[in-house]
Amino acid sequence: LCDNVPADYRAEFGTYQSFFENLIDTPDPGIRLRPWRCHEGEFPAQPGDHAAYVISGSRSGVYESDAWIGQLADFVRACHTQEIPLLGICFGHQMLAHALGGRTEKAAVGWGLGLQKFDLVPAIERPVWMQDGPDYYHLPCIFQDQVVQVPPGFEVLASNDFCPNGCIYHPRALGIQGHPEFSTAYTLARIHHLQERAGEDAYQLGVASLSGNGHSDAERIGKWCAAFLREASA
Repeated sequence: LCDNVPADYRAEFGTYQSFFENLIDTPDPGIRLRPWRCHEGEFPAQPGDHAAYVISGSRSGVYESDAWIGQLADFVRACHTQEIPLLGICFGHQMLAHALGGRTEKAAVGWGLGLQKFDLVPAIERPVWMQDGPDYYHLPCIFQDQVVQVPPGFEVLASNDFCPNGCIYHPRALGIQGHPEFSTAYTLARIHHLQERAGEDAYQLGVASLSGNGHSDAERIGKWCAAFLREASA
């Protein structure tokens, strides 16, 4: 965990821990998540303490100087060296790139808010943990930073014009820019909070995408996440 739901939202929406339990434990009850609050300086003693790791989103940037961010980058590199699977969501996705030889930075295109469509890259053979389905998916998004350089050994699995590196993959690491763990209601609440910071254009686009007939594929992506963790840690 690299952040938490703001305190005044928790009674209505829950916590990041509950978000990820719903995302991953629901499709695969055999997976048990143990929270480590990295943003509070809490880390496992060594990577081998668990079979795999999920890295959450965060209000922080991976390039910031906070001690816990540097410690997390070191931990990611240690896991990768030891072939311990990593699943990164939003900030976690960006951390995979940042720590493993790629690059993350503030995107020149600005904020990405609301429901975004990502197309699966047709030239890439789908990993076996991807169930059959359309060659695209929609996910709630709240981000300003983007992966602008993919780490060595990774492939881009999904992309769009706004976020070309929307999903990156290595046999032991999966990064997803969107938020499959976020509900539509929580995403809307956070977008309303960001209206002034993000600017009116991005805000209006985000709200419109979630207020119409758009459908989130969060459940489908949650199944991917669980299947990836299960296979990569076997």
